[in-house]
Amino acid sequence: MKITSLTILFQICSLFLSAQNRETATMKKADSLFVSAAYAKSAKTYQQVADIAQSKGDWDDYLSAIGRKIEAQWRLGKYEIASNRAHQMLKEALDLPVEKSLHIGRANLHLGVICLLHGDYSKSEEYFANTLIAYKAHYGPQHPDIINVYYNLCTIKKQL
Repeated sequence: MKITSLTILFQICSLFLSAQNRETATMKKADSLFVSAAYAKSAKTYQQVADIAQSKGDWDDYLSAIGRKIEAQWRLGKYEIASNRAHQMLKEALDLPVEKSLHIGRANLHLGVICLLHGDYSKSEEYFANTLIAYKAHYGPQHPDIINVYYNLCTIKKQL
């Protein structure tokens, strides 16, 4: 087999792939699995992203990946696992050195959805209200994610 300079260059470039590139590629893979409703595979892949981010001390990416994993788990119907992990994410968001409001909002959002799916509307409403406070602190008063929270609150009001 003839080794060309292009082959050597490719091997050298491959050696210099950083953890950031692996993390980004893994996150893209997880996102594509999630969109295709391959939630079990995407949950595992999001965990890989979280592990890479955690090893680098990148707490924002770590919590983002954990949040996506939680959503994949509740979409699989693993509500107890998702709920426990969302509570843990909420605690981590409070303890880690990150801008807290977005991650606190996401953890509350996941807990609100899980309660909504279980028919616990009063608890769901409480979590969504907390999400709204956190998202407004992070995004400001006008953002599409805030509109989604209002939609969830309206859904609850219809049920009550």
